[in-house]
Amino acid sequence: MKSKVVSQLILLCCFLIALFYFSLTPLLPDSKYQWTMMILTAIGTISFFIIQKEQYGKFHWLSITTIFIFGYFIVFYQMILLNLVGYEVPNMFFSFIWAGENVINRSLGISTLGLLAFYLGMSNFKKYKSNKVITRENKETATNSITFILFFAYLFYVMFLLNSGSYIYGEYTPDDASGAAAYFYKLFNVSLIAAIVVKVSYITSLNITELSYKKYLSYFRWPLLVLLSWHIIFSLFVGDRGPVIFLVLISSGIYFIRWGKVKLHQAIIGIFILSIVMTLIGEIRQNRFSGAGYGERVVSAFTSFGASDKTSKKFDEYVPGDQTIELALSVRTLNHAIYNVPDKYDYMYGLFQLKYFYSIIPGLAGKINMILFDGEKKFDGSSNFVTYLIQGEHPSSGEGSSIVADFYLDFGVVGVIIGLFLFGLFVSKNEYKLFSGYQRPTFLWITTLMFFANALYVNRSALLLILSNVVLIYVMIRINAMFVSHFRSNGRKHIPKSIQGNL
Repeated sequence: MKSKVVSQLILLCCFLIALFYFSLTPLLPDSKYQWTMMILTAIGTISFFIIQKEQYGKFHWLSITTIFIFGYFIVFYQMILLNLVGYEVPNMFFSFIWAGENVINRSLGISTLGLLAFYLGMSNFKKYKSNKVITRENKETATNSITFILFFAYLFYVMFLLNSGSYIYGEYTPDDASGAAAYFYKLFNVSLIAAIVVKVSYITSLNITELSYKKYLSYFRWPLLVLLSWHIIFSLFVGDRGPVIFLVLISSGIYFIRWGKVKLHQAIIGIFILSIVMTLIGEIRQNRFSGAGYGERVVSAFTSFGASDKTSKKFDEYVPGDQTIELALSVRTLNHAIYNVPDKYDYMYGLFQLKYFYSIIPGLAGKINMILFDGEKKFDGSSNFVTYLIQGEHPSSGEGSSIVADFYLDFGVVGVIIGLFLFGLFVSKNEYKLFSGYQRPTFLWITTLMFFANALYVNRSALLLILSNVVLIYVMIRINAMFVSHFRSNGRKHIPKSIQGNL
C-alpha cells in the first residue's frame, strides 16, 4: 500500500511538472524540452504500472489499459522519438506530418499531459473485493438466442454489398457506392457486434474453469461464426485492417483473458506477428493504384517487405519500428489541429462531441450541419475537419482523427486533460469486468467490451464515436431480448423449428 501511495504522488508530480514545462514551451524544436517530456512520461508510466500491480496483484497484458497505452506511444511518441535519435523526415514530407516547426514541442507536450491525465484517472479507483473469475446464478440471465439479431445482420450485410459499388470487388475506398451503403454497413456492424456481445455475455455465465478455444467458439454456433469469419476474411482481402483487429478482440479477447491466460512473451510475439500481417495488408491495399491484379499485388508486397534495401514510409532509409510507422503517422492529425486552432479557426466548444450522439439517428447529422455550418462538409466532425486542414477543400481521401486531436479541436489543452482523465476513470471502474464474473449485456458491459476491442484504434479515432455505437448496440440487444421473451411467453410450440434453439 505504501508503494502505491508513493507512486501516486510521483505520478501527480510528473503531471504538475509537465504542466509547468508546457507553459514554457519553446516555439522552435528543442531537444532538451523534448527529452524532459519523454523522461516525465517514462517515470509516470513506471509509477502507473506499480499502482496497477498493487491493484490487481499482477499485470494483465491483454486489457484496455495495456493495449491503449501501447497504441498511444506509437501514435503520439514514435515519430518524435525517431527524430530525437537522428531519423529525420525528408523536407517533402515535413509539412504533411508536422504542419510546422512551431508545432513539434506543443504536440509532444499536449500528448504527455493527456497520457499522464489518463494515468491519474486510472489511479483513482477503489479496490474491488475480487478479480477472480466468479460465476453465479442469476434470474436475469441473458438469453443465448440471437436469431432476431442475426437475421438483420445477414440482411444488412447483403444490402451493403449490393450498394457498395467496387468494394465487393476488393476496392478499399470505392467512390461509386450508393448513399445508402454507409447506413447499411453501420446497421450490419451494429447487428454483428450485438450478436457477439450476447454470446460472449452468455459464455461468462458458464461455470467453467478450463476451456479450449475450439469449445469456446462452439458456443457461438455456426450461423454467427460463418458471418464473422467471412467478414474478417473479406476485410483482409479488401485491405481494411480496422475491422479485423476489432472483431478478433471483441469475439475472442475474453477467452484469452480468462482461459488462454496470455503471458508477456506471448503478447510480444503476438504484437510482432500482427504488425507484420497488418503491414503486408496495407502494402497490398496501397498497390491497388498500380493497376495490377490481386495476386500480383500480394507478390509485390511480400517482395517489398523482404527487400534488403527497403525504406520506411516517409523516410529515405529504413527506421526502427517500421511495422508501426503507418500508425505513428496518425500524429499528423493532432499536429495540423494545433497548427490551425485557435490561430486560424476557433475551438468548436463541444459541437464535434455532440455530433457523435445526434448522428445516431440517420440523417440528423446532415440536417444539423446544414443549420450550423450551411452544410459545409469540413465542419461535419473532427475527422472531416482534420482532412480539410491537411488536404484542403478537395481531399482525395480521409485523414481520420485521433483521440487527442478530437478533444483538442473542441476544448483545447484543457479538453485533452479532462477527456483523458475521465476516460481513465471509466476504465479503472469497469475494466475489472473483463477479468471477473458473469456479465449481463448492460450498457456499461457493452461499453467496456467496445473500449477493449477499440483500445488500439481509439488512438487514431474519437472516444465518443465508440459510445454512439454502444447506444445502437444496446438498443438492438434489448429489442432482441423482447423478441425472444415474447415468443417464449407464447410457448416454444408456436416458434418455427427453423428458428428454435440457441442460434
